[in-house]
Amino acid sequence: MVVVEQPSYFLALSIFRDFGVTIAPIPIDSRGLDTAEFERQLRGGLRPKMVYTVPTYQNPTSSMLSEERRKHLIALAVEFDFVVAADEVYQLLGFEGEAPPLPPLCDYDDAAGAGKVISMGSFAKILAPAM
Repeated sequence: MVVVEQPSYFLALSIFRDFGVTIAPIPIDSRGLDTAEFERQLRGGLRPKMVYTVPTYQNPTSSMLSEERRKHLIALAVEFDFVVAADEVYQLLGFEGEAPPLPPLCDYDDAAGAGKVISMGSFAKILAPAM
């Protein structure tokens, strides 16, 4: 089972479905994945193997996972033993005059010494749409 943000990147959802993976959606808001709701579901028996998230400039909402929620997600990954697949391809994007994005989710994982985050980035994914 994989937990995904609701809404989530449609191609990732297609890939999970193509491989027969059970998908459990967790709502997001302007601060990203609702980790409090996720924790409630975990304590209620939800047992994912992985969480798929786009923590910075989330696709399709462009929300940003807050620092507090980044730390909370890592703590939940440690406590409930799941991996976080962080699709961090938009980390380098942003607008002039806007506050820079938070560090990649893997930086929070390294600081905690948890080893629970797999960070995925792609220069091609940023470059190709611009062309």
